Amino acid sequence: MSLRGAKLEVNVPLAQRWLRTNDSNQRPSIYEIAENVFSIETEDGIINYRLQLWVVLHVPPRMFVQDQREWGDGFAWVGGRPESNRQKF
Repeated sequence: MSLRGAKLEVNVPLAQRWLRTNDSNQRPSIYEIAENVFSIETEDGIINYRLQLWVVLHVPPRMFVQDQREWGDGFAWVGGRPESNRQKF
């Protein structure tokens, strides 16, 4: 974490252990809290700041249409045949 004027920059190392959220989506997340990250001296005294960070990976939702595998053409159409409009191109 670095503070440059009014700008707070936080570098999050993504190569670490990710935990699942408790909601029904079970999204991967990182949670971290750091006490006394920096302090500012004011007329009223010293104000200590802490940083609480929660990063959640939001991936595109899974398609509700099951994959259709048709082997008659010699290969499988994953996500359904193109003419059925069940997959994105």
